[in-house]
Amino acid sequence: MVADRSQLLSSFGRRIRTYGPALVGRYCAPACRFVILSTGRTGSELLVSLMDSHPRVRCEGELLAGGHGLPTEYVTARSAVAGLQGMEAYGWKLLLSQFRNPGGAIHGIGDPSGYPARLHAMGYHLILLLRRNPVHQALSYIIGSNRQFHYRTGDGMTFAPIDVDPVDLMAATWIIEADTQLLQSFVRDVPHLVLTYEDALLPSAAHQVTVDRVCEYIGIDSAPMRTDLVKLTPTRLREAVSNFAAIAELFSKTRYARFLDVDDERSCECSCESTEQ
Repeated sequence: MVADRSQLLSSFGRRIRTYGPALVGRYCAPACRFVILSTGRTGSELLVSLMDSHPRVRCEGELLAGGHGLPTEYVTARSAVAGLQGMEAYGWKLLLSQFRNPGGAIHGIGDPSGYPARLHAMGYHLILLLRRNPVHQALSYIIGSNRQFHYRTGDGMTFAPIDVDPVDLMAATWIIEADTQLLQSFVRDVPHLVLTYEDALLPSAAHQVTVDRVCEYIGIDSAPMRTDLVKLTPTRLREAVSNFAAIAELFSKTRYARFLDVDDERSCECSCESTEQ
């Protein structure tokens, strides 16, 4: 009985700490708020890291990754905490898979197609982060799932080519392409900033320019950025996989063939929007 009471009090305490700050969110949350929308493996973690290095910005990762019964209250609570810590702006990352439910509405989110619009109505600036090369994006998923998703300075890791089932890569590419089109449709009529990985994040020389652009978009002064994230996977697919010939054979007669062997990911043609709305 005592143990049950203790567990109940502990659970109640965790809920208070998690959701309690939402009660003062309207008074304490920073006026400048933003959310990074992505299908994943588009450099979103890097953008989070860059923005979080700003001394007046708190940018967090995938807040809804673990699932929350009260997602709006949870996000509001996190932004309130940032405001109480003196932050001028608050942002977080949201993947399509975290608010889309093929079976229907998600509790606390409702119709997923309207969720970005509801975030905008709540005062969030939307940043849509895309990747022009769906084959590289799919490969990044596969490598991350089999090895590690993110690498940081000091990890001491080196890259070795990976053997990838060509059919798995094709399927992942198709899914990513469909998800990207779906996410774009969700924000089509909502004001947003579009960034592409190949231009905004792949070249390290573009990092500060990207931070400057995001800061201007959300309405705060920029600051020097930094990150300890490093890219380990080669930008050329033939250097990243050990069975490039088999992959090239399968992809050769598909619309994805042009994405296979580019010298620089930035040379891929873009089929998506790349302007502010």
